[in-house]
Amino acid sequence: MKSTQSRVKIYTDGACSGNPGPGAWAAILIFGEIEKEISGFAEETTNNRMELQAAIEGLKALKQPCAVDLFSDSAYLVSGFNKGWLKNWQNKGWQNAAGNPVSNIDLWQELLRLSAQHDVTWHKVKGHADNPYNNRCDALARQLIKTQRSSGPKPAGEVLPELAQDFKTTEVSDVKAQQADTEKTLKTRILPPPQAQHFDQLHEEIIEDQSIFQGRILDFHHYKIQTASGHEAWREVVHHGGGVGIVALTPSRELLLVSQFRLAASQVLWEIPAGCLEINEDPLAAAKRELEEETGYQAGRWHQLGEFFVSPGYTDEVIHVYLADDLRPGKQKLDPDEYLNLTLMPFEQALDDCRNLKIHDAKTIIGLCLARDWLSKKEGGSGA
Repeated sequence: MKSTQSRVKIYTDGACSGNPGPGAWAAILIFGEIEKEISGFAEETTNNRMELQAAIEGLKALKQPCAVDLFSDSAYLVSGFNKGWLKNWQNKGWQNAAGNPVSNIDLWQELLRLSAQHDVTWHKVKGHADNPYNNRCDALARQLIKTQRSSGPKPAGEVLPELAQDFKTTEVSDVKAQQADTEKTLKTRILPPPQAQHFDQLHEEIIEDQSIFQGRILDFHHYKIQTASGHEAWREVVHHGGGVGIVALTPSRELLLVSQFRLAASQVLWEIPAGCLEINEDPLAAAKRELEEETGYQAGRWHQLGEFFVSPGYTDEVIHVYLADDLRPGKQKLDPDEYLNLTLMPFEQALDDCRNLKIHDAKTIIGLCLARDWLSKKEGGSGA
């Protein structure tokens, strides 16, 4: 039998300045051609609480049982239902995999109560991307933090009074997916840490692991962690197999650079030759392979300059940097979807272009600085 419930779309988002700190939530409800915005503010909260509160307020605003498509960029919220986290927590007496009380129990329980009054389908959307409703919710929440930081909560008000009064209540179907109860360890290549420091109090232990996306060259995971002091938080980590960058110099001290369009940067960038490590590949072997594949050149001498984490706040990617000289022509072997231009630039000019903000690629800037210092020591100078 065809459902007589009205179908409503709800877009939600939460924001927090400081996490914990002042925060806000926002939701947009859509019924046919009718749209309604609601939002609220909290003096002291967290981002996760605001994400949950946004969904709660969106569902509370409905006056009758509805078929709801709820959209959020919060994996924490959506996975609670779609990945079976809530069911596992309930079965364990609202304890997580580490045996500790689940965070934000009050909001999760309220959300369960409200969602049972409707037929809710939970949708994960990419945050800060091309979804206009998600972006509107984000803007509403952030603006409220700025303008009402000390004004207290904002009432949601009545929403969608046009909905009919005679629809039958439908409970949300049980979530079938089960979150694994095994505790996992973050696997990444760790560079040697500084010496003689006490790091025990800085350690973070993973207590929940959610795989969000698995791609060709990277995986995206959402980790719930516990600090040494017992505080719980979420970390978003991009796992990457690592890469190499090559500062290739001719005998006349000209630098081999490639220019190619980078979609993430929305522009053409000047870069040193570089590429990804294959599984279990030696970094030097990868550097030799990438230099020839991208440029058609081989090098007679190789010198390791260093290695660095690209951005350890969110990814475990490590790039190994080499200086290659005694160049000789080989055979270029570009991938079918790889388009780039090759140029020779005086090394000092490339350094000046880094200083003058004409070269924007981080591995290229770091590689050139490492090469400058290495060459300066080799030649007995002080460096520029």
